[in-house]
Amino acid sequence: MYNKIKNILVIKLRYLGDVVVTTPVFKELRYHYPKAFVAALVNKGTEAMLTQNPDINKLLVLERYWY
Repeated sequence: MYNKIKNILVIKLRYLGDVVVTTPVFKELRYHYPKAFVAALVNKGTEAMLTQNPDINKLLVLERYWY
């Protein structure tokens, strides 16, 4: 079952500290799903914490507009 998982998206739309805490999650995902495409979705301004993470294939940044 686990070897059938091809894509994983981790969504953390909170603050900088919350994004930092997710760092170990990516290492574990890569360990358990070495062939999966792992992406992360974070708020603009928090992406620097994950930019150089070798366990993430794609970093998606959401720019929110509060009116």
